[in-house]
Amino acid sequence: VKFDRSTLRRSFLVLGPTEAAVEMTAFFVSLIAAGWSVGESFPTGQAVRAASGAAFMAVVICQMANAFACRSASKPAWKLGWFSNPRVVLAVSFELVALAGFLTVGPVARLLGHEWPPLAGAFVAFAGFPLLLIVDALDKRRRRTVEIGPVSPTAEDERPSPQTAGT
Repeated sequence: VKFDRSTLRRSFLVLGPTEAAVEMTAFFVSLIAAGWSVGESFPTGQAVRAASGAAFMAVVICQMANAFACRSASKPAWKLGWFSNPRVVLAVSFELVALAGFLTVGPVARLLGHEWPPLAGAFVAFAGFPLLLIVDALDKRRRRTVEIGPVSPTAEDERPSPQTAGT
């Protein structure tokens, strides 16, 4: 696998921090939903397990989005067609089933220190999917603009069209 500077920058400076922000937000939103406030001692037990579940859910959901985003180095995920690569769809589907199992199968969830997150934490985790795709698309657009430069009109573009000539 070949990694160039652009791929590393995108991974570590764009998508990675975006994913980390979603995960931390899901964690803290879940704690707040459980009644915790900033300045109080950190909760234990069910509240922290549910917050941990929300952060884990955010990791998995953002990685699902990442699988779609990384199919192209220049086009946004939605321009490629969601079902254009059946293997990606299969892998993402498996991730979703595994996530449900990790959070709901008692012995597995206890081993991982997770519980199903509160609705607010799950909402933040699921919001990570479109957020990551939007950040990725904006970065691809910015990179295209920097590499190609702003589009300037050519002499051909400056000539009046037949419809506007003489007006």
